[in-house]
Amino acid sequence: MMSNGRGGPDQPDGSQIRYGEWGPAVRVRLEHSAVWAFARAVTDENPIYGSAQAASAAGLPGIPTPPTFTFAWLYSCALPGLQAGGAVESMIPPGSDLFKTAPRPGAIYLHGEQSFTWHRQPLVGDLLEGRMRISEPIEKRGGAGRMVISHVQTGWTALDASPVVTEDTTYILLPGD
Repeated sequence: MMSNGRGGPDQPDGSQIRYGEWGPAVRVRLEHSAVWAFARAVTDENPIYGSAQAASAAGLPGIPTPPTFTFAWLYSCALPGLQAGGAVESMIPPGSDLFKTAPRPGAIYLHGEQSFTWHRQPLVGDLLEGRMRISEPIEKRGGAGRMVISHVQTGWTALDASPVVTEDTTYILLPGD
């Protein structure tokens, strides 16, 4: 999952997404308070996020994370003491083009679609490592003019390199020209 290969999934036109290199690793420890706060923020009232007893009664080996928490744990669980260099670095690979395209006034960035491939359920207490890679920008013409599409893949693994979740996100830039 975390190789430096450039191939990716097929696009709707049958061509392959070409990814760049993986960015720097960032570690997160899934903390109970962050999981509980996120579940409340997205109005998920399920008690499995609040107590080990409720999670156990639901047949889970520990307190799980809500499905979309992967998008937030980078910001709530990546403490400096977990990182190899002692500081939380950006996951964006050096030299990648995401958000670096110089937009003109009126440019709009859009979050396209996002999908998750679950390899196992993340649990409170897990120490995970994530890396991101970004596709080469894809320019297209639509009814509103030119758009630049970038695909972002973030892979999260346990420290033994076993996969936990892969997140695929599409971003769209409408440059305003």
